[in-house]
Amino acid sequence: MSIEPRETEANREGRDERGRFVPGCAPGPGRPPLPDFRRVIAERLAANGGSVDAVLFDVFEALRAEAAAGNVAAAKLLLDRLAPLDKGAAPGLSLDEVIASSFLTPRDRAAAIRELLTDPANVDELERQRPTLCVVTGVPDATNG
Repeated sequence: MSIEPRETEANREGRDERGRFVPGCAPGPGRPPLPDFRRVIAERLAANGGSVDAVLFDVFEALRAEAAAGNVAAAKLLLDRLAPLDKGAAPGLSLDEVIASSFLTPRDRAAAIRELLTDPANVDELERQRPTLCVVTGVPDATNG
């Protein structure tokens, strides 16, 4: 038992006797474009008396506080966004070399620490050297209260 679609003028237009599209048939409208989400968010924040910059600053401050409190995931996220690892930036430095080096820029030092964070074997050593790293990088150590 086969169910045949109802034959109407609307569904016959641009099709052959078997219901297939004929060559030269104009395509449909396609998928509508997505809205500009950045503009939509900015408009909604402005309607509520806020701004994108204020929200981004609040997010940054929350991440910075978490990283300073010892949250490794928050520190890694901040380093990924603020000082991404350059392919040619001081690869393979040990933690002692990062601490003792005077030739590293703050960005390269952050990238080297980020590279050390990717190896779980270095986490204990990084935790042990936290006070020294805080002095070298200029980030306050929140664990000493």
